[in-house]
Amino acid sequence: MSTSNTASIRRHYLGIGLILLAALGFSAKGIFIKLAYTDQSVDAITLMTIRMLMSIPFFLVVAVFYARDSASEPLQSSDMFHVLYLGCIGYYLSSYLDFNGLHYISASLERLVLYLYPSFVIVLTVISVRRAPRKQELLALALSYSGIGLVFALELSKEGPEIITGTLSVLAAALSYAFFMLGSQQAIRRMGAARFTAYSMLAASSMVCIHYLFTNEFRILDMSVDFYLYGLALALFSTVLPAFMMNAGIKQIGASRTAVLTSVGPVLTLLLAWSVLGEAIGPLQLLGTVLILFGVYISGRH
Repeated sequence: MSTSNTASIRRHYLGIGLILLAALGFSAKGIFIKLAYTDQSVDAITLMTIRMLMSIPFFLVVAVFYARDSASEPLQSSDMFHVLYLGCIGYYLSSYLDFNGLHYISASLERLVLYLYPSFVIVLTVISVRRAPRKQELLALALSYSGIGLVFALELSKEGPEIITGTLSVLAAALSYAFFMLGSQQAIRRMGAARFTAYSMLAASSMVCIHYLFTNEFRILDMSVDFYLYGLALALFSTVLPAFMMNAGIKQIGASRTAVLTSVGPVLTLLLAWSVLGEAIGPLQLLGTVLILFGVYISGRH
């Protein structure tokens, strides 16, 4: 085997490892949030604020690096607008709705509902180009919504009407993230993935801090040690490291293979929720998960 082939294989497996680690980090997000919510004084925006405050230094280093790099193309005013807009809908609004929903629903259901965003991307694309959906797209939608309907009905029978509030909030988060996914493609091509991630996260962090200042009285200074530890875990293991590992993995193996690998996310969350939070795993929940994953897989191939 030639040296170039060996290097290519190593890059391939490195990319797979990075993507799986990133998926694990993102999957653990709901677990850390649910653990933080065991303290009744913790609300969504306070937890988001500590997460962002602890993430800012890392993204700021990357942003400064690109700002001082003479090889980087200077940003235009339109670029800055897109960064602000996309950061707000993708990392601020979507995250706030997601964090809020986790007050009412389990971590495993949250991850499944959030994973409907590829189906929203299909619907928004069909509407924007004004064409009829393809058979493959309709199959993806049918599988995804059948799966979530099955899991939702099961959870509703056990948890009661509060689950509707939580599910609708996470659905809105998935829709917001779908808008982000559609809008970010051009910005990433122009700016590069790492640069765009750093700038858009800083924009979102600013919005989170502004939101917090207008709705709280610096309660963040009086929280427990556990709260800060969960905030640090969210920042490092479910925000900063997964974001950059995902970008590095995409560079090694490409976006299409990455989409397939990240479909393990709901399964990882299901296992983490079972092992850490004690959430039950039943046959109907597993069936619903499988249906959603098939829908995501098909939507990624359309």
